[in-house]
Amino acid sequence: MFKYQLDQLIYYLKDNKLHSASILSRMKIENLYNDKNSELFNQFNNEGTFYATTHGIFEEEKVFSSKEELAKYIIES
Repeated sequence: MFKYQLDQLIYYLKDNKLHSASILSRMKIENLYNDKNSELFNQFNNEGTFYATTHGIFEEEKVFSSKEELAKYIIES
């Protein structure tokens, strides 16, 4: 269900700087309806998997298990 485990060290960009921290919490959000403008149908906003660290909350697609994976993502973007 989750790509990364609690307390796992992950790497990400924040304010155009490389950061790393352990995962403190995580959540997966699914909505019955995918209307992003409706608070009634999307109580938790956007769908996805999210990880929280000491630096904030990050989408799964924007965190990486190594500096090398993050560098590859930056180069290919």
